[in-house]
Amino acid sequence: MIWSHSSVLHRLFSHKVTVAFFVFLGMLLIFSSYLSLNIRESKRMSIQDIRLASWNLTQFRTEAEMFDKYLMLAGSEIANPALLTLSYEILWSRFSYLLNSAEIAALRSLNSNTVRITDINSQFKQLSQPIFDMANNSPNASTLESAREVWANIYMDINQLVIENLVGGDSDIILDQFDTDLDKFRFIKKLTIILSFGGFLYIIFMFNFLRKQLLLDPLTRTFNLNYLNNKAIIKESDSYIVIRINNSQHILKKYSGGDIDTLIQLCAKRITEHIYEEDLLIHVSYGEFVILKKHSSSNINEAVLVDLIKKLQFDWSIGSATIPIQFVAGMDPAIHEGKAIQHWRERHDRALKALSYAIDEGFIFYASNDELIDAFDIEKNILRELVQLLRHNTGELKLWLVYQPIMAAMFSTQVAGAEVLLRGRLNDVIIPPNEIVDICEHHGLGKELGVWILRKAALESEYLFSEMNFDGFLSINLNPSLICEQLPEILTTHLLSKHIPARQVCLEITEDNAAIDFERTLPIIQKVRNMGIKFALDDFGTGHSSLAYLQRLKIDKLKIDRCFVTDIETDASKNQFLAEIIGMTKRMDVETIVEGIENREQGLLAMQHGADYVQGFCYYRPLEMGFFTYLMMIEQGHEKSIQELTTG
Repeated sequence: MIWSHSSVLHRLFSHKVTVAFFVFLGMLLIFSSYLSLNIRESKRMSIQDIRLASWNLTQFRTEAEMFDKYLMLAGSEIANPALLTLSYEILWSRFSYLLNSAEIAALRSLNSNTVRITDINSQFKQLSQPIFDMANNSPNASTLESAREVWANIYMDINQLVIENLVGGDSDIILDQFDTDLDKFRFIKKLTIILSFGGFLYIIFMFNFLRKQLLLDPLTRTFNLNYLNNKAIIKESDSYIVIRINNSQHILKKYSGGDIDTLIQLCAKRITEHIYEEDLLIHVSYGEFVILKKHSSSNINEAVLVDLIKKLQFDWSIGSATIPIQFVAGMDPAIHEGKAIQHWRERHDRALKALSYAIDEGFIFYASNDELIDAFDIEKNILRELVQLLRHNTGELKLWLVYQPIMAAMFSTQVAGAEVLLRGRLNDVIIPPNEIVDICEHHGLGKELGVWILRKAALESEYLFSEMNFDGFLSINLNPSLICEQLPEILTTHLLSKHIPARQVCLEITEDNAAIDFERTLPIIQKVRNMGIKFALDDFGTGHSSLAYLQRLKIDKLKIDRCFVTDIETDASKNQFLAEIIGMTKRMDVETIVEGIENREQGLLAMQHGADYVQGFCYYRPLEMGFFTYLMMIEQGHEKSIQELTTG
């Protein structure tokens, strides 16, 4: 099923909203903490500050009263200039203390006290010269009157300042300010608690939302691999199906990301429309999905699933092109036999193996079984042993070469050459050579295997060519991976350097391997032919080539598959068809090797039709090099060589 998209939730829990919310909440917490510290400090010091401020204000007013008294007495008979000067200096010090002392910072912070005290202090400093004159000389009436007028204004401002700030007087501004700050703190604290609780709820809902989002694929809105990792165990009653877009790799390489995203969304929608509501669809990678069929039967009708895969096909329109989209699937069926519950990766692995088998065999659906899993396990063991062997390490896998004689058709008892064949055995079980080659090709070891065969053939046949002057040819199957730009160098290094003449080497390629990349293959073949090496097309008739195609390849020999030889001695139409193939090939100036000759009658018919060479069990089975060398000695009449070989 595909989950519905909720734009509201996506916006609410979007990256920007989440970051903005937590930034705001963090700033609020920081401000609240800062205010809390200030209030705590204010609360601890508030009484002391209030008392200190009150005492200083009281002293300020007392000192002002004392100065006022001595100023009023100035010029009279009881005037005391020394006390007037002293009281002026005391008041001067009080102004300095009020403006600079940290102990009464609270007083300065209220209203505009700092500005007012500074202004009063400036006026007070204007009395400095008159007071100095009064202390040293008898003041004249005009100077005294002027000083008293200035002081009268200063004295009134001092009284007003004290009245407005003095605790216990007309106002208690300091306490009011403290109470105001405390009220603000309480409000911000409540707001912080409320928002913190809201943030906690937001986090809970956000994590729940994100947890669901982590289980969803953002492209298709289906479940993703996280769902499987979270689920871990797949119920034994559920069938596990891996479904993939056929040729998905080709499509992914050909089209851009945006177009592919659209295709994947269409595929998800298409699959959802054709599965049951209780089934689960999981997008595991581009072009690949998993269907969990809930509570399905262990003997689920495969025909129904094949029909389902066919129904999923659709035409994808992109630009002016229309691409047919087809699917291929592999299934690990439900388990109803008391087997242990398996981790999803085990189920996925089994389904993938079924999918791989379906792709290799050209099916659109295949269900895994024990035989298939065993075959994959054997392949895995073979691959492991091949890696060991090709890295020159000993292991359980044994590889060796055999040589099947190829007879000249005109002289059916004369050996004209030999085909080099690969043989393998793992723990006393014979491994078919084509299986070994396929495993190497699929896992990037094809070139290494091809080089191993060339080196082995060169080493084993060195005596045949250098000492016995064998004038026949060796026909060696060429791995697909060896059809590359480095082939001439590889042949020179690993084959021709062992005294094997290039003209006596024939490389066999199959129809399908040559057709993989014809434009690339043809120049490589031509370069090797220029070295004197010949080419043969193996298993003609089992692939997709035509005679015109063979002419373009410019091969030297054509090996006709045994399927055209079987029953030619009893089936006139098959015999005639073989004759026509040989005739057309000879007109192209290409030599023919007829394989699979099982009896003398088949050999005689092939010779009558004009075949150049014949090969099969009728003449010789594949021989190890020792026996093949012995055979050549007999043919050449090298009795002395035979004696040397047998006596060492």
